[in-house]
Amino acid sequence: MVREQRIPLTLSYPKPNAESLAAIQEADKLISKGAKGYSSAKTMFDSMDI
Repeated sequence: MVREQRIPLTLSYPKPNAESLAAIQEADKLISKGAKGYSSAKTMFDSMDI
């Protein structure tokens, strides 16, 4: 804190890597085509019988 004269807090998000960006883009395409979504992780897992 003394050296930088500020509270060591970063509010920005790191940029996602290429694999994460590809997954996000794939999910966006699926959503735009009307793919089934889930309101919670529980309903998703229930639909997969997990």
